[in-house]
Amino acid sequence: MTDSLVQSWRQPETGRLLSVTFDWSTLVLWDRLLSAGRPDDPLWADLRAQLGLFPGSDSVGRRMRLLALGRLAGAVMRSGVAGDVAECGCAAAVSTTLIASQLQRGGFAGRLHVFDSFEGLSPPQAEDAVPPDMATPYGHQSNHGTNRRFAVPLDFVRARLQAFPFIDLYQGWIPERFPEVADRRFALVNIDVDLYQPTRDALEFFWPRLSPGGAVFIDDFHIVDWPGATRAVEDFVDGLPSPPAAVLPLALGGIILRKGDA
Repeated sequence: MTDSLVQSWRQPETGRLLSVTFDWSTLVLWDRLLSAGRPDDPLWADLRAQLGLFPGSDSVGRRMRLLALGRLAGAVMRSGVAGDVAECGCAAAVSTTLIASQLQRGGFAGRLHVFDSFEGLSPPQAEDAVPPDMATPYGHQSNHGTNRRFAVPLDFVRARLQAFPFIDLYQGWIPERFPEVADRRFALVNIDVDLYQPTRDALEFFWPRLSPGGAVFIDDFHIVDWPGATRAVEDFVDGLPSPPAAVLPLALGGIILRKGDA
C-alpha cells in the first residue's frame, strides 16, 4: 500500500490537471468520524442507517459522497433555489432516501423525480473501458461485461420510498422518460448512472433546466471503475458556452457543478 492517495481532475476553464494528495491517516480519521456519527445530526443517523442496510456498498469514499450529497440537498433547500429535484440512477434508493429525508425536514413543496431502468446498467461503450493495466476495487480490468449490473426491482424501491409521497418513479432507460419533465425547473439533480452516455444525456437534459443557483451532483466522477462518467462530465463542461459558476471535485470521487445566480 502506498503512503498516500493522489486524486486528480481537469480544471474546466484551462484543461489543466489538478491534484490533491491525502495521507492514509487522514482517510482512516474520516472513516472513524463517519462510523461514529453525530447523534445531534439527523443526516449522520440517516447515513448510518442506510449503509447498515446495504453493508456491501459501504466504503470511505461512498460515505463521503453520500454525506456531501445530503449536505448539498440541505444547502439548496436553505438557499431557496426554486424548482424540483431529480435523481438519475437510484439502485436500492440509498441516495434517494437521504435526499428525500433532507427535503422532507426542510418542508420541500416540490417533487422528487427518480429515473432508473430498474434493470441495472445499460451496455457500456468505448468511453467506459477501464485501461487494461489498471486494477479496480471490483477486481476487473474492464466494465464491458457489466450491463444489467445493479438491477433492483421497482417494487422493492417503491416500498422503501413509501414514506415520501412527493417522489415520482420513472422506469425506463435514460433518457427515454426525460420528456415527461421537460417543462419543469430543477434546484438539484443527482446523477449516478456510472457510464458515459447516460451521464452525458442527463447533463445535457437537466443543465438547461437547472434554476439559477442550483447544483448537479455526479457521483461517479473520477471513480476508477467508471472512466466514462468522468469523460462525460469533462466533455459536457468543455462544450458549455460559459463554465459553471462553481466546480467542486470531492476527494474520493464525485463532483458538484453549480449554476450561476444570473
